[in-house]
Amino acid sequence: MKIGIVVDGVSEYRSLSALYPQLDALSGNQLIGPLRAPIAPLAPPGVIARQCVPRITQLLGRGAGKVVVMFDRETRTDCAGSIATSVETRLRNEGIEAKVVLKNRMFENWLVADINAIASLKGRFKVSAATKGKIVPNKADNTDALDLLKRAAKKGAPYDKVADSKRILEKADAATIADNSRSFRKLLRYLDCEKYSDQSKLP
Repeated sequence: MKIGIVVDGVSEYRSLSALYPQLDALSGNQLIGPLRAPIAPLAPPGVIARQCVPRITQLLGRGAGKVVVMFDRETRTDCAGSIATSVETRLRNEGIEAKVVLKNRMFENWLVADINAIASLKGRFKVSAATKGKIVPNKADNTDALDLLKRAAKKGAPYDKVADSKRILEKADAATIADNSRSFRKLLRYLDCEKYSDQSKLP
């Protein structure tokens, strides 16, 4: 089955497809996209749903049997699952079926979840044992990931959200990201990865 992906950010739009071969293998499906929707992550669920409809419709027209929408949780304090369910409900009110995943708290939390991939980019990042301890085991969603990446970037070359996300995901292992990020495991569940078919709480 083809699964369409809708994202909210330029970094995701430019780099997420680097993981597609691994995600296809893990799920047995074919990911298409990603397409970027003008999602305002802190907007009400109905607004977010309407912002996604054109892109979801476009992916369905390209043969997607399922569409997954992902956007940042950012500073929201309400339950990620409740936010996702509210957006899914608003999409159904628009006549659209899609699953929604919130990145907790942002795309960078998924990037740091494979801290070894970042450490392997020795000319670009310097990763200490203390930094690794903030991620492993299963702690990536609860760290200030953007600050971590900015601090790890070599002096004189500030962290670049788009270019560096591509560098990291070209090295990253999707299974390792899942080990350290519950919100990424939720994505794998919606992609029909067998390991997470019943739950995504545990790695």
